[in-house]
Amino acid sequence: MEFQKPSLAYTAEDNIEAQSVAQMLIANNVAAYAVEDNAGASLFGSLTQDNPKVFVEEADLQKALELVAQFTENKVAASKSESEAPARPILAECEECNASSEFPGEANGTTQICPKCQAYMDVGDLGWGEMDFGESAESE
Repeated sequence: MEFQKPSLAYTAEDNIEAQSVAQMLIANNVAAYAVEDNAGASLFGSLTQDNPKVFVEEADLQKALELVAQFTENKVAASKSESEAPARPILAECEECNASSEFPGEANGTTQICPKCQAYMDVGDLGWGEMDFGESAESE
């Protein structure tokens, strides 16, 4: 797609957001294209500081900015509702004494002390997934 007078309509946080905004504009009859950040990464982060951008034809810029403003409002509202929602209590079972205890949702992913036997216990999802340590030397 080639524009006569491309105009910057949005600077995104990442490539996925840039593509999403471009598709949203296209779905609303505004020709748009995203220029992705294709920089490599290193141990110290991105090699460039350029954020992905969404461009539209200059004649469609006003309509695009109105649509982008709605997108931004929805994005902010969604992040507020996620952060304001109280976390649900978590029921965890102690591996030592098998007692079930309830912990506040904010304790998800932590290790706590069992109220019954004082042993350490995992609460919620620690984010480790299933660990595969392979075959032990004893089984050979």
